[in-house]
Amino acid sequence: MKCTRSIILIVVVIAYNVTAEWLDWGEYGNCSRPCGGGLVNKTRTCLGATHTCTGTNIRYKVCNTQACGSEGLFIRDKQCQSFNNVSIKDNYFHWVPYYSSSEPCVLYCRTVETGFILKMQAQTWNGTACGKQSGGVCIGGRCKKVGCDDIVGSKRKLDPCGVCGGDGTSCDKTRDHRKRHHEAYVTGFQWDIGWSMCSKTCGKGIQVPFEVCKNLDTGEEVGTRFCSGTDKPSLPRTRVCDERDTCDFRWQTSKWGSCSRSCGDGFKYRRVVCVKRYNSSIEHVLDHNCVDAKPQGKTSCYLGDCPEWLTGPWSPCSVSCGYGQQKRKVVCRASSTDLCTTEHKPATVQKCFSGKSCGTGSFQQDDSTVTEHDFFDDAMLQDLFTLPRFVVSSWGPCSVTCGVGYRHRNVTCKKDSQVVPFSECEGTEPHSKRECHQGKCPLTASGDEAFVWRHRKFKPCSQTCGRGTQTSILECVDVVSNRTVVDFLCEKLIRPGPITQYCNVIDCPPGWRVSEYGTCSVPCGGGRQSRDIECVQMTSGGAQETLPLYRCPDPVPLSERSCNLKFCQAEWKTGSWAECSVTCGAGFESRPVFCVKHLKTNLQVNVSDSECIGPRPTNTRPCYFGDCYKLQQLPEIKERKGVFIQTKRSKRIRLYVGEKAILLPNQSVKIKCPVRNFHKKLIFWTKDHRLIPLVGRVRVSSNGALRITRANPKVDTGVFTCSAGLLHATVKVSFQSKREAKQQADTILNSIFQANFNGSNFQADGTSKMKNTKYLHINAIDENSGYDYSSFTTSNWTECSEKCGWGTQTRIVTCNHLTDKFIRLLPEEECLKRGLEKPTSTQKCIIESECPSWTAGEWSECTDEKCEKVGHSVQTRVVQCLYKNQTEALVSKCNIIEKPIAREHCKNPNCTAEWQTSKWSDCTPLCGAKGRKLRTLSCVWVSTKLPAYNVCRNKAKPSVSKTCKPAKCRHTETCVDNSSFCDLAGHLKMCRYHKFRWKCCKTCKQANIS
Repeated sequence: MKCTRSIILIVVVIAYNVTAEWLDWGEYGNCSRPCGGGLVNKTRTCLGATHTCTGTNIRYKVCNTQACGSEGLFIRDKQCQSFNNVSIKDNYFHWVPYYSSSEPCVLYCRTVETGFILKMQAQTWNGTACGKQSGGVCIGGRCKKVGCDDIVGSKRKLDPCGVCGGDGTSCDKTRDHRKRHHEAYVTGFQWDIGWSMCSKTCGKGIQVPFEVCKNLDTGEEVGTRFCSGTDKPSLPRTRVCDERDTCDFRWQTSKWGSCSRSCGDGFKYRRVVCVKRYNSSIEHVLDHNCVDAKPQGKTSCYLGDCPEWLTGPWSPCSVSCGYGQQKRKVVCRASSTDLCTTEHKPATVQKCFSGKSCGTGSFQQDDSTVTEHDFFDDAMLQDLFTLPRFVVSSWGPCSVTCGVGYRHRNVTCKKDSQVVPFSECEGTEPHSKRECHQGKCPLTASGDEAFVWRHRKFKPCSQTCGRGTQTSILECVDVVSNRTVVDFLCEKLIRPGPITQYCNVIDCPPGWRVSEYGTCSVPCGGGRQSRDIECVQMTSGGAQETLPLYRCPDPVPLSERSCNLKFCQAEWKTGSWAECSVTCGAGFESRPVFCVKHLKTNLQVNVSDSECIGPRPTNTRPCYFGDCYKLQQLPEIKERKGVFIQTKRSKRIRLYVGEKAILLPNQSVKIKCPVRNFHKKLIFWTKDHRLIPLVGRVRVSSNGALRITRANPKVDTGVFTCSAGLLHATVKVSFQSKREAKQQADTILNSIFQANFNGSNFQADGTSKMKNTKYLHINAIDENSGYDYSSFTTSNWTECSEKCGWGTQTRIVTCNHLTDKFIRLLPEEECLKRGLEKPTSTQKCIIESECPSWTAGEWSECTDEKCEKVGHSVQTRVVQCLYKNQTEALVSKCNIIEKPIAREHCKNPNCTAEWQTSKWSDCTPLCGAKGRKLRTLSCVWVSTKLPAYNVCRNKAKPSVSKTCKPAKCRHTETCVDNSSFCDLAGHLKMCRYHKFRWKCCKTCKQANIS
């Protein structure tokens, strides 16, 4: 036994350790696709357990990589094009591939119309290229590398000699020969420039260039590895493409549907979509393409008032105890009382309980049932719906006594034991006829005349009401026995046609006819869908009549229901493209991208980008506006800054852009706009955004200057703008009277004279003798009182910035050009050019040399006498404004913001408060049946007994009064009032004091009794 066991163990170990081996590879099969990129595969078999062979049992190879057709399509193109006929929210798009570098084997597609990118499938078909210029293919959703031998997973590459998988030794070692050999191989392939599809299917769009590797012999596009030895060409800019004719976007509407209600107020709906028309085709597009106002898709409708029962109030209960009856009046509100159905007529009589029983033992529980009019909710309404169903009878006798015949049975469609048309029953109609076999019939020698075709009876009526039809049953009959036989005995005879007759020529009871529910009003987020409901009746004449809704039995079928209650998935929305970032050359244009969620119809909100599925649409794209032209010199408008004030009217005044002019009325003005590097005839002027003409009172001259003849303050006040291309400059014009102008001129002249001639008499007409100073330059003075000065003027000094110590004072320095006709306020550079010295605008000042400061004394002790809140007292100190010599200064000379605090709280555990009561008063009144004692209550500090006011507000208050029993009153005649003011003592409640009770005994006694 031991030997046997050892032998078995050895055999098992040997069998288990046999190594599995692969057989040779088989041949490649047919390519999976005729073009656009496909795969072929070959397999091998593992001898032994499959999991013991190392390596794979299948190998793929790329095949038929050439593009398909004249359009040059590849596999990924065809996959995206398969979604062109798929509706997305009632819109159709043209889809083209979008290559994702992070997920190369996921099928992303982009719409040509909007640029919207969507993830169509989790993985592409096997054999799809990983990218435009990638050297790999997708298999099972993963990108696999492809060698130069077109085998998937191969690591072979082209060597310098152009040999796939070579070691570089196959070509001559001479450098020139190797170079020529390599170039000879490479010249078979060359980089070329390809263009993307037009960004728009109609109108003008943009095409983007990209590099492609092509076979020079066939012109077909191949993998980028074949052009790896040559330089890539430089890509041109994007180009404009005109794909088709001009787009025509417009709204398309369907016909209005029927009203949602058969009476009263309802709604009608229709479909409204945006379509694009080009050539002879129509295509659904997104709504934002239609710029016109969107037509309404919903409107109200009214088909007359609905009949209804109106009820009056219930009468009082008919009995005063126990159960009785109540009655009320019920009337029909309609054009005719026949329109209200009696089935729904509210009750006119009901039981009532008076509220009390009639006697002991006579009370009984009311066992009366509640009628259907008492409660009628949606649950009961649904229970009243009973669906029609087929009802069959038992099979009848066989139609023949020998041979093959038929059995018949009645099939009807019933609802609540009422017969209705067959169309209302759902499901397959049961058979009403089947074969039956009665044995072999005996043969006769009577020849052909022994059997004849006869109409024996009719089939069941096609309808149970409303005038149906029935056809006769043709049977083969034995003439001798007049019995039905099998039909093949009459095959030699001519078969007569069936006889048709009307049947059940009676009116059908009214019934409901409902249509299918329409489309939901919204795709998600909760909407409504409706259907048409009609009350119809099939008449005995075979016609179908529409009746008022009240004629049909209850319940009325629902005309609307909720739909698409699921939440809406967030989706990407894009705004309009902004203008290009450049006016010439290559630039970019951007647009906003939002992730939005539709909550309900016409309501959407922005949500986080993480809630949107699919890649985010691009928000930038290139744009090109042609080559830029370099200008040798750019235009430039030379402005003069300053203020021009006219003081005396002259023939003409010349102004410049950049100035602010204050003129006298009726003055003629010429305003110049000096522009360099720009044609003066192209200069134009505007006022209040209105173009000024070339002729008229206000006009533009040929040299670009603005001329105003006899300026009118009512019309010419405002801002005039000079425009030279994209450059603009303005002149602000206002007016003042001669008196105001003279006063302004005299003020400036006096300030000039005071600053330069120390108060000597000066005449504004310029006749006084003046000379140049460092602040004044005399340009010209003539004998006719004409003068022309350039001078700096100053305003008064401001107050010193500091009240003590050193501070600063400032003043305004202005450059003035004065003549007897105008004043010009100019930039200070104009006066400096004439050699004038600018007066100082700041200077040091001192009002008081020493500044006092705040001085704070020592804090006082935290005593019990200054308790202010529980656990805290108050301590104080003296704060003074002092000079260095301890002399007290005015408080206003010290900075109030820096003043130290003079009072603060300090912790004192002795600051506790309590309620303090006085002694109880005597019992008042002194005599009587019942009295009361009183005492006062106050809040005080425990340590000092000083008032603590409202600190005790949160503590429990002791009682301030209690009852007491006074002495019995003795009635004596000596209890009288001894004062004429005793009435006041009673009103003021002064009887609680002994003195008033003795003085006003009678009054206090009566007050005690009351």
